[in-house]
Amino acid sequence: MSLVLHDLLACCRGLESDKSTERKKEAENFRRLLRTPEVVQELDRTSGPKAKGSKQLTWDAVFRFLQRYVQKETESMQSSKSNVTATTLALRQKKMAEMCSLIKYFIRYANKRGPRLKCSELLKHVMEILQSSYSCSAFGDEYSSLLVKDILSVRKYWCDITPQQWQILLDVYCRLFNSSSKSMNHVLVSRVIHTVVQGCCMQTEGFNNTLFSFFSKALLNARQEKHLTVLEHLVSALNIFLRSAAMNCRMRVCHLGEELLPSLLYVWADMRPSAALKEEIVEFFNLQICAHHPKRSQDTGHSLLYNLYESLIREISHIGSRGKYVTGTRRIAVKDNLIELTADICHQLFSEDNDTHVLEVTQARATHMGSPTHGAASKRRRIELGWEVLRDHLQPQHNDFDVIPWLQITAVLTSKYPSMVPSQELVPLLSMLYPLLAEQRRGERWPYVLRCLREVALCQARYPERAQVHRAELGRLWGRVWALALRGVSSPQTEALSLDLLSSIVQGGLINMDREFWKLFSGSACKPSQGAALCLAHALLKCPVPKSLISSSGWDCVGVTEGSPSPNLKETLIAWLLMTDQSDEMEDSSRPHPIICRLTLCFIQPFFQSAFLQEQTSSNAKDNQEEIERLYLQLSFNMLPSATRGTDESVKAASTDGQFAAIPGLRNKLEQSLLCVADNLLNCYSPDSQATSPECLVRCFSLLTGVLAGYVSTGFMTKEEACRTQLFTKAKPGVKKPFMGVNLVSFLLQDKMSPISSSLFIMILPASLTSELAEICKLLVSDMLYVVHGIFEILLADDHLAQQDLALLAVLEFLCECGSVQPVHGLLFKPQEVRRRLLLLVEQIDFSKALHLNMYLVLLKKLPAEDSLSPEEFDSLLRPLADLCFQYRQDQEICAAVLLGLLPSIRRLGKTHHMPEEMRHVQGSLLKVVSGFCTLSQTGKCMAAVRAALVRCLVALLEADPCCKWAVLSIRGSDGEEDHPVSAILPSYLADAHHHVRMLVAVSVERLFLEMRPEHSDKRKMLPLKHQQAAFETIYLKAQEGMRLPKSSSSEDQQDEALNRKAALLKSLSVVLCCSPVCEKQSLFALFQSYKENNIEEQLIKKMLGSVSRALGYRGVKTFVTSHLYYLVAEWLAQRQSDDRYTLGSFPYTLLDHDTVKDFYNSSYQVLIPHLVFLDDFEQVKSIGRCLEKDWKELLADCFPKIMVNILPYFALSGQDAQVAQQREKAHRVYNLLKDANCLGKQEIDNLIHSNLADIVVELLMTLYEGGGAEEDRGDLKRFIGELDPAPNPPYFTSYVIKATLDYLSKCHSANHKSLVAILSKTPISIQRILLAVCERAAETTNSYERHRILLMYHQFVNLLLREVKDGLGGAWAFVLRDIIYTLIHYINSRPVQCDEVSNRSLSLCCDLLTSVCKAALQFCDDALDCHLQVIIGTLTAQVTSRPAISQQIRKNGLCIKKRCGPLNQWACSKCSLSASL
Repeated sequence: MSLVLHDLLACCRGLESDKSTERKKEAENFRRLLRTPEVVQELDRTSGPKAKGSKQLTWDAVFRFLQRYVQKETESMQSSKSNVTATTLALRQKKMAEMCSLIKYFIRYANKRGPRLKCSELLKHVMEILQSSYSCSAFGDEYSSLLVKDILSVRKYWCDITPQQWQILLDVYCRLFNSSSKSMNHVLVSRVIHTVVQGCCMQTEGFNNTLFSFFSKALLNARQEKHLTVLEHLVSALNIFLRSAAMNCRMRVCHLGEELLPSLLYVWADMRPSAALKEEIVEFFNLQICAHHPKRSQDTGHSLLYNLYESLIREISHIGSRGKYVTGTRRIAVKDNLIELTADICHQLFSEDNDTHVLEVTQARATHMGSPTHGAASKRRRIELGWEVLRDHLQPQHNDFDVIPWLQITAVLTSKYPSMVPSQELVPLLSMLYPLLAEQRRGERWPYVLRCLREVALCQARYPERAQVHRAELGRLWGRVWALALRGVSSPQTEALSLDLLSSIVQGGLINMDREFWKLFSGSACKPSQGAALCLAHALLKCPVPKSLISSSGWDCVGVTEGSPSPNLKETLIAWLLMTDQSDEMEDSSRPHPIICRLTLCFIQPFFQSAFLQEQTSSNAKDNQEEIERLYLQLSFNMLPSATRGTDESVKAASTDGQFAAIPGLRNKLEQSLLCVADNLLNCYSPDSQATSPECLVRCFSLLTGVLAGYVSTGFMTKEEACRTQLFTKAKPGVKKPFMGVNLVSFLLQDKMSPISSSLFIMILPASLTSELAEICKLLVSDMLYVVHGIFEILLADDHLAQQDLALLAVLEFLCECGSVQPVHGLLFKPQEVRRRLLLLVEQIDFSKALHLNMYLVLLKKLPAEDSLSPEEFDSLLRPLADLCFQYRQDQEICAAVLLGLLPSIRRLGKTHHMPEEMRHVQGSLLKVVSGFCTLSQTGKCMAAVRAALVRCLVALLEADPCCKWAVLSIRGSDGEEDHPVSAILPSYLADAHHHVRMLVAVSVERLFLEMRPEHSDKRKMLPLKHQQAAFETIYLKAQEGMRLPKSSSSEDQQDEALNRKAALLKSLSVVLCCSPVCEKQSLFALFQSYKENNIEEQLIKKMLGSVSRALGYRGVKTFVTSHLYYLVAEWLAQRQSDDRYTLGSFPYTLLDHDTVKDFYNSSYQVLIPHLVFLDDFEQVKSIGRCLEKDWKELLADCFPKIMVNILPYFALSGQDAQVAQQREKAHRVYNLLKDANCLGKQEIDNLIHSNLADIVVELLMTLYEGGGAEEDRGDLKRFIGELDPAPNPPYFTSYVIKATLDYLSKCHSANHKSLVAILSKTPISIQRILLAVCERAAETTNSYERHRILLMYHQFVNLLLREVKDGLGGAWAFVLRDIIYTLIHYINSRPVQCDEVSNRSLSLCCDLLTSVCKAALQFCDDALDCHLQVIIGTLTAQVTSRPAISQQIRKNGLCIKKRCGPLNQWACSKCSLSASL
């Protein structure tokens, strides 16, 4: 041991002395030694990882000596007399302060260079002090301060605290807060509680009961709290907790809100809270509105809203009344969060029928449980609600303090909820707002009136049908508003808002624009700005531009001299946009804005589609509350699931079909003006110049490349041609100017460019710029002298990083974009060199530093964004990943951030151009990290936020590798590591403990059935049948596992848990129903089974089925369920073998909208009885007869065709297979029972077969399913079937079995062994009835697979007819041929615009059958084809070029027609392009 440590050890032993004076002396010596650098260095060395196992003195060992010192001092003070003089008491207090000061001093000195002391030791000591009544009263405040400032503020300690320690901390401080003892500072205790609650919510789960109970007690008596700072800490902690618990415990959150609302309303109204406390209370109100009524998804009691509404209205009135008597300048407007909250409540309470409601509600603000006045009579108050109330507050005679808040509320209400504004309210509302605009331009209300009018205009434009009734009156009012807004543009204070209003009016087409509007953009009345450019853009898209401003009446524009030619308005507008007629002294607001570069193209392209207008309103901001609302809406099934079966390329088609033509004169004018502007700026530029700043120059170059991007995006020129233009050449040398780098990056981050514009802009960047920026990054990283170990928020929060750090991250992001571009001719820098420099930074990264951690996350997200990384570069990027995850494995926030940062890398693996073996190591690096987190989540070491991020990674892996060829994770279990495909792991999270995680999986399970690419969401391909069947079984198994309530859940949690788990089960089944036709029936039966087994509410299932049936195109739930009824009943009754509860009477018929079992039997006996007969359950058939009060034999006769379909095919089945023999035996047994005299009898059966032969044939055809048989049994139809064709309702048979059954039927029916068609031809109407019945079934269905199956039936029956057409079909051959030809032509012509795989097969089938019909007609009755040739040729000609997949069938058909056309109708072929294609 070194000498300095020997001295310190001696000092520490002196601290344990029994003598007080000795301890005091050694305490002073201890401070002195601790300040010695040598002591600190030695302790750091002995406490480091390399000195593990050493018996030398360490920081932790010294701290243990200090703990014993505190214990000695405490015992000494505790044993001394309590009844002492004031002087003695003061000395004791001084001694206690010195002791606590020594502890704090030591801890801060030890951790000055990073955490050196063990968190567990520190917490143990603090808890010992706080859990002792004497120590707590003596040192409680000091140790609480120590806990907040020196333990909970250290990120490492924050993560090292175990859930058990968080629980102890929470229990201790909750007890201290609720205790009647005044020994501790209440404000400090509440501050500790705030921090501990934050830690519990971020780092742990399972403390909901403790926190719900604590807040219920602590805030119920809020009115008695003397220190508002205490309430500020508590309400802030409450909001943190509610945001954490809202997804999992919605009902408890609502109940707690209803319980605490009166207390917090009292604080709000009567205790004069601070601004910070008001902000927290508003946040609490917002969370409650979200929990109770997310977009009106839940109709709960309104008492909470009524009281809240009244309090907010009173608060707004107080703001106005206080303002009237205050002199000087003050804020008139109400804060935005208060206005948003009031608007949300108005949305919930205002009636959509425009009636004013007067309500009497109990005012519970001043009385609540636990208060001294509990039991007193509650007051009754009248509350007026409705649009008329809102208009009353907008009277012109009111002063600004009264009007402005209501203008704010009206603007937010119409902006957030335009659908709730009644049509009859538009005219009165506009009539109120117009006088406000007209009567005062000097006051402060003018901007708020303009904003409100803008939102009303947008509201009317969004729902134009509502304005039809009052169109004339609204047009007159908007005309007046328009005139005032035009005048408002001339005022600098109202220019921007007036332009916004004009833009909204133009966008909605609310008036006819006059020439006065165009004059705004032709002179100096309005200077170019973003608002002005947007306004002009809307006008250009809405109506044609006049040639000039000179009207036929002689009215002309400003600045035109007599005799001069009238200026072209488009040229004038271009000059205005580019400021070519402006003076050199430009204002800051008139610098070229990037929006102008796209707007200028409107003048040279007559039909320019302005996508940038949509960009201005889109926002990617999704905060926690929006995520909560989305989850609630999913739970309520008020959102339609996405029907993901088909493909829709209409958007893509629309974007590529447009052809644009440039007007040469205007194009030349535009380019010359642009070059002139660029020359002027380049000539005037100087780094020190105030007139032409670097930012202005960068905007100019963006303008040049942006115009070229517009050319490229509209197909006017290619990207290569754009790089050779004069505009591009002019932009290149400009970015080489000095001091451009920082301004360039700043501009690119502030103003988002389109992809084409961005790629062109990057092509003008010189290599020196990227090299300099990369070098700056390297120097900043290398020279950073500080290490961050501080407050827990600092690692990932931007607001805790210095400005230079944020600039460095911005530069990194820009360099990542430069490094990701593809190397093309003309690029001035090497992207691979940029990537090399960036990856060199990775080697210098120290993850203990906040900036380094953020740098790596930027690189992780941005570098793999495009497929530019080589496998070696990818490997270099991911190399530190494992170390990062290990270092921060207990930090839940960073773990979640890292997992989300992996998403671009995972997605890139699915679209890489490299060979799979080249990417094997990269895949392994990513899979190793994801596997590690899966293992951690199974052991309970990952919180919900991390598991949610993990689920997103699993979903991304499935998108990258749908069949899991390489997406296999190694999960460590009790028996070692086991490999599992991601497709098996993702469904396991349906049984997760947290509702958000379960729902994330539920909405993502479609990835287990479809190949999905996020960048091509319209192109989806189904996975193989085995994958889908295995996926469904796993999903249902895990979802049922997730239905089990956790044993640890309290009775209060069970209601939430039950509802949440039911929602996850229903959501997962609804997604499967929408995306997988082959699993549709199984999913639907699983839903019916869950109704019985899991006691899911009928109303919830009906809502879910309603959303699914709408998504799949069915008319309603009943139609959807009825289409699968036979399968559902068969499966239901099959469960009787293992569970006798599954009877026909227990079938959930109420889901089909039947109120009684009699209604169910009456509407469905045609489905029920045939199956019951085949099951030999005649007793149940008789029971149905009794219920319907009908003879059961009559019911058998009514269902006879369907009964025979369940029997006859088994007679025709050949083979000695055991299963076939068993089915044949069963069919014989049932048939013999039917022949029995006590049932139908032999004679009646023969009569029924004879009279129902056509219906029996139809029902037999309806059982066709080629997917259910062996390959050799599929016959001629195997060309038109697919592996993923879903099975129909049972029973179903192959075409071979159906043909054999028809032959069997004909043998039984005819003594001379005629064919079935010959028998049907005796009564030709039978053939027509069969054809009509099949066509009707096809017309009724909305399912493309079912329609294709019916077309297969049609194909089979028509082929039977064609074989017999030579015999005349009983004289009906001409009608039959005509009917078949026009039916097929109808199906060919009614195909969807974008055909999926099933529709293409159907089209191919129709063409094949049409070929067969034409061949048969040519062979046996060639004259019959002549009158149909023109229709056939016209139909097929349209298909040859548009349908390559079926062109071969069309050509075959064309050859048949050509043979016919040759000798007879040469004129028809000469007019037909079909012959040319042949």
